[in-house]
Amino acid sequence: TFGKPDRNIIKSAASGISAWFTRFDSVQVESSSVISPCFDFKNMERPMISLGLWRSFDENRDGAALQYRIGDAGTWQYVGTMGDGINWFSSAQIKGKPGGEQLGWTSSGADLKWNEARHTLDDLKGKKDVKFRIAYGSDGDAKKGTEGLAFDDIFIGERKRSVLVEHFANTASLT
Repeated sequence: TFGKPDRNIIKSAASGISAWFTRFDSVQVESSSVISPCFDFKNMERPMISLGLWRSFDENRDGAALQYRIGDAGTWQYVGTMGDGINWFSSAQIKGKPGGEQLGWTSSGADLKWNEARHTLDDLKGKKDVKFRIAYGSDGDAKKGTEGLAFDDIFIGERKRSVLVEHFANTASLT
């Protein structure tokens, strides 16, 4: 559903009034998605995506994933994998198979606030007719009281920063 979140746990949008959120009144087997319009990455050098997420899942029973497809004939591909990006996919064991596989975001209980997830889209550099989808999946055995997913504040554009991580060790302290 797109609108003002009115669930028990997810009660507000990340910004503004409206967000996308699941609105299920009972635990059920579910496989659904929200699909974006087409994007053109032909002139982008360092594409990325960021989005606000609020998760209320039964860990590894239900979850969500971000996927992309080029054109209408292609198959859906996952954006990234577990542990890469920032606040990116958290499990490869989701029984609800969001997007067809067990990979995606899940949680043990509900988030207490909106969290930003970010990932590069370097595989899409130079491509056109790119669609995204956020896929949700539940195996029907999730605990009552879980509310699924809300997402908001989606940004698709150029990365502005480079991050350099260096690690130093004092060899004298290792003995």
